[in-house]
Amino acid sequence: KTVTKRLKNASEDVRYELVKGKWQKATLTKTVEDAHGNNELIVFSVWDGKRWQPKSKTQLLYGADGQTRGYESWDYENGAWRYAEMSKHDYDASSGKDVTINLIWNAEQSVWENNYKDVMVVDGADFETAAFLWDKERKEWKQEYSNRSIYDKTGERLLTQRYDTMDGSEKFVYGYNERGDNVS
Repeated sequence: KTVTKRLKNASEDVRYELVKGKWQKATLTKTVEDAHGNNELIVFSVWDGKRWQPKSKTQLLYGADGQTRGYESWDYENGAWRYAEMSKHDYDASSGKDVTINLIWNAEQSVWENNYKDVMVVDGADFETAAFLWDKERKEWKQEYSNRSIYDKTGERLLTQRYDTMDGSEKFVYGYNERGDNVS
């Protein structure tokens, strides 16, 4: 079961697990919202039988327009918060290109390293997505797959979907009956 407490701009969710017929504390998630009602900070803790132990926290980042621009996350290790992961999100309305880059923290070298990248390009109802992994040796992005979806003029019926991978390609073509039901 989960018990939620709501404060002004924050909430606490305590999740309980049923152990041998008794409810015991398991996890605590604290969420703080910004002035626009967006989640701004999320802190996750686990119950060790005596007290809450912090495990991770995530700060969500927003632009002046209120749109998500990414996040930074930390893990709690050896009594201190340590960088873990970061995401940067950028959208260019003129090109319809939406790019999200995920980075992971290299504690040994104290630097952020590229991890993966998602790219989406929207053209009306049609859109194309692609995912890339960072090749550390070559220091470049390596495409893992892409997906293109093409819709009819109403933007409601998916006509064609292509899915390309590194080892081949698949193409799906959809068929509809007179009522508009997908039949193949």
